[in-house]
Amino acid sequence: MAAAEALFAARGVDAVPVGDVVKEAGQRNSSAVQYHFESKQGLLQAVMEPHQTRIDAARLALLDEIDDAPSVEMVVDVFVRPLAALLQEESGRNYLMIQAQLVNVGDLDAVLPLRPGLARAMVLLTEAPSDADPDSAAHRNTMIAILLLHGLADFARRRPDAENDEREAFTRLMDASITAIIKGT
Repeated sequence: MAAAEALFAARGVDAVPVGDVVKEAGQRNSSAVQYHFESKQGLLQAVMEPHQTRIDAARLALLDEIDDAPSVEMVVDVFVRPLAALLQEESGRNYLMIQAQLVNVGDLDAVLPLRPGLARAMVLLTEAPSDADPDSAAHRNTMIAILLLHGLADFARRRPDAENDEREAFTRLMDASITAIIKGT
């Protein structure tokens, strides 16, 4: 899984043949991926699952800390902060780079499965006061996902050794940008 994660992040999920993953992992059995994961898609899901579980747990913890009528900024932080925390480690940066590739596919449900933390945050987001046109909510959410995932992946790629203060400044910038999109300002 570690070999697949690194290769998918560096070269792209679609550009990496299963044989390259097997070779990079030091496996001699060319059917190792098929045996353990059934398919390349199964391997990709196995790579992504631990990160998604961790992100959702962090979102749920943040949601439990906010009140019943949170500000837009608080809701945005629930989306941004758990993902931005992944910038601290190589595996997390790889995950962000893979997610940015997958968001290009256009099936956000496959890229961002609706886990409990994400579902609760989405409800709060739809209830957030906004000057934006309500009919454009789906487009707005797509734009937010693309900005968030591509922004974090780009930062991960360009600044893998960023210090905490630089990561925090970038996280605040991402929060402010997404908040402006939501508020329609």
